[in-house]
Amino acid sequence: MNKLSSISYEKLIKKLWLIGFELYRQGKGSHELWKRDDRVIPIPKHKGKDISKGMLKTILNEIPITIEEFNKL
Repeated sequence: MNKLSSISYEKLIKKLWLIGFELYRQGKGSHELWKRDDRVIPIPKHKGKDISKGMLKTILNEIPITIEEFNKL
């Protein structure tokens, strides 16, 4: 399935952890920085709000991972 939908912070973090990312440090404001090897990506952590599909697509492009691979996790 090649569709993205909004996702909760908790679900996104579980999937990032499965592919080897770890919390690196707190970023500015309500963002965290997650790291795998030399790649560091910012992840928004807004209480009570899901991560939009547009933001999720941006995050997946940074990793990089395909939508299909992400959905299978």
